Amino acid sequence: MCGCGKIDVYALEEDDIVYDAEPQKTNTKNFPKRSRLYQGLIDSNLLPLGSIDFNALNTVIIILITPFDIFGHELYKYTFHMKCEEVPELQLDDGATRIFLNTHGKHPELVNEELIELFKYIEKTTDEIAEHCNSEKVQKLHQKICQLKANEQVEAKFMQA
Repeated sequence: MCGCGKIDVYALEEDDIVYDAEPQKTNTKNFPKRSRLYQGLIDSNLLPLGSIDFNALNTVIIILITPFDIFGHELYKYTFHMKCEEVPELQLDDGATRIFLNTHGKHPELVNEELIELFKYIEKTTDEIAEHCNSEKVQKLHQKICQLKANEQVEAKFMQA
């Protein structure tokens, strides 16, 4: 069995989309503003110092994963984009998306089965859970986590020698 601790993910895709996934265990009741801080920190590092070409900013997707429902609507997924209050169909299109995932949602018909399997795996990261997942992505994730964990253990033993 390979259990694992919390893993934050920062990834830059080939199409220059930045993903920041942050698992959270405790409800600090500040996640909307925390996601705003994460957005600002990422944006501030995307442009070279002194640059004013804001169109060069990457699309950024902030994902907070929690074992509780931040907004109380029993959904697995809440996706936010900036929009105009006066003209609701007018999107700001600033390239920022914030997604809040609740691993204990109640409406599986609103998300794909693979996401629910990922949530089960996040809740209990074990060989047994991974083996029961139909998702190849979850199984590949489990393999990578086990490899990372094994490398960390080898590195820790090396550092202790």
